[in-house]
Amino acid sequence: MTPQFIAQNRRKFLKFLAASPLATLPASAWQNQLVPFEMKDAKDAISVADFEEMARRLLPPAHWGYMASGVDDDRTYRANIDGYKKIELRPRRLVDVSKPDLKVDLFGKTYDSPIFICPTGGHKMFHPEGEVATGRAAKSKNALQILSTVSSTSIEDVTQARGEPVWYQLYVPSKWENVETLVRRVEATGTPVMAVTVDLLAGRNTETFRRFRRQDTRDCTVCHGPGEPGTNLAERPMFKGLT
Repeated sequence: MTPQFIAQNRRKFLKFLAASPLATLPASAWQNQLVPFEMKDAKDAISVADFEEMARRLLPPAHWGYMASGVDDDRTYRANIDGYKKIELRPRRLVDVSKPDLKVDLFGKTYDSPIFICPTGGHKMFHPEGEVATGRAAKSKNALQILSTVSSTSIEDVTQARGEPVWYQLYVPSKWENVETLVRRVEATGTPVMAVTVDLLAGRNTETFRRFRRQDTRDCTVCHGPGEPGTNLAERPMFKGLT
């Protein structure tokens, strides 16, 4: 390939660019294509996944690690995400979609969508009003809410915020009398369904959470008391009165 050939082709390429409509785009348009989108406000979210990076930037390391952690090497966590990516929507053409109906009926109660709020502990790590704020959000969308045993808000307060009984996820205490006390307390709020978690009895190894916890320089004993954050369950509202 001679220098003359290279020069001729370079000139042809530059002429092509000059005639291309791409050349008229402002520099900001090119920049937007090259720089990853960084969400500044929750209102800018296009999908639920957009919140993940924003949460990682704004949350304290230990709180982010708690939410992002799976068990051991997070393999099952990643497998779940990959599994959902394999689910595809089957489009239907030329049908009326002006009034979509996603309602689902569970145990005699109708919810507006099959999407529900999973039992995740410690909502006050992410919002000052904790599960009360989550309950109000569930009420506004008529969504099912399942409250965690390690909730940072009592089931009584959450039920009041939701406007009706929520479902309850139970971590079984080691003493049977505590199980009975906790179940009776939940029943008294009108909870129609209790989901018993059976995979935590042998403990779990949350490596991702522990790694992020080591990066957190805050004095966590202000909220969690002595010891590893999250291990002193006696501080949680649903464990008050249990021995």
